[in-house]
Amino acid sequence: MDVLRARGVPVVLTTGYDPSAIPPAYARLPRREKPVTGRELVRSLVCELGLQPPSAV
Repeated sequence: MDVLRARGVPVVLTTGYDPSAIPPAYARLPRREKPVTGRELVRSLVCELGLQPPSAV
């Protein structure tokens, strides 16, 4: 994940862990709690890529 972030690639975490378990370096990343639907994940990625406003997805 560090390599992706260093290259400016948008990242959305998908996790079932409690937010307190997320390392501080990743705490500000957008996060989806598992179980996550494909639609929710696509919406998050579209928002991170800046392709459409969140209400349009």
